[in-house]
Parts: sequence; structure tokens; C-alpha cells
Amino acid sequence: MDSTESKKTFLICPVRGVDVAESEQVVHELEKQGFTVHWPHRDTNQDDNTGLRICRDNRAAIRDADFVHVLWDGKSQGSLFDLGMAFALGKIVIPVTLPATSPHKSFQNMVMEWSIKGSIEPTHWDDPRMEILTHGDGSSTTIDQSMRDAGRHTYVRACKTAISKRYI
Repeated sequence: MDSTESKKTFLICPVRGVDVAESEQVVHELEKQGFTVHWPHRDTNQDDNTGLRICRDNRAAIRDADFVHVLWDGKSQGSLFDLGMAFALGKIVIPVTLPATSPHKSFQNMVMEWSIKGSIEPTHWDDPRMEILTHGDGSSTTIDQSMRDAGRHTYVRACKTAISKRYI
């Protein structure tokens, strides 16, 4: 993507029953980096008795976004729903915060792997070059090794570094 082009992102984050300060800080940082951010707390009308219109509005905004940034607490059902839509639409996902990785199959492990491989055709996923994660300090490890060895914040920071080098 040309650095002069506007970069649109959708921020997946909890909306109900949370302090919006953390997501607001992320929005401001992304906007400073040149992103046009769709932030559901601000940009999706939350007045909806069933949530169907909210889901439709978010789907349209996710479809129109170049990227999807994720601030997920591991609890928000709306965030999971939006992640499913982003997956179905084939979006590039960039984790900001996720729950700690687990030693077994889990949604947070899948999102982290998707963040690395998400825009790569599945037929290329076995390519050993796709398994290398480059860290900010120049070192690299395999994705599986990082998921075992790194804590959530270290891994997510490494993912953002690797993805930023590729897409932003």
C-alpha cells in the first residue's frame, strides 16, 4: 500500500461495560499513524434493541476497511462476532491486545496465527519462510516457538512489528 494512500482500519474492541479509555488511546495512536479508524464506540450507532443493525453496520465498515486492528479482552461476544466477519471477509488482522496464549487450540492462538498468515494463500502456509517471525530487535523465531515461549504482550508486539513491516 502506498504510504500516501489513506489506510482504513476497523478497531474490534469491547463496547459494553468497559472503560473506553484503552480503546480511545489506540484510536488516537492509529490516527496519528495516518489511519482512518472506524471505532464502534464512536462510529457505530449503539442504539439497537437486538443488535442486528449494529452487526450489519459493523460488517459494512469491516468490508470497507483495509485492515482490522483487534483489542480483545477474551470475553466480548461482539468482538468475537466481528472477528468472525473479518475472517469471512479475508481481512488482514493486527492484534493490539489478546488474551494469553494457551498450549492447546484456542481462539487467541488462531487470531495470532491469522495475523501472520492472514493474507497469504493457504497453499503457501507450509512454506518454511512463512513460519519466521521477525522481532523488533532483528531476531527471529518460528511462529510456533513464539506462541510457546512468549507472553501475550511480547508476542502481540512482535506480530505488530512483523505485520507493520509487511503491510503498513
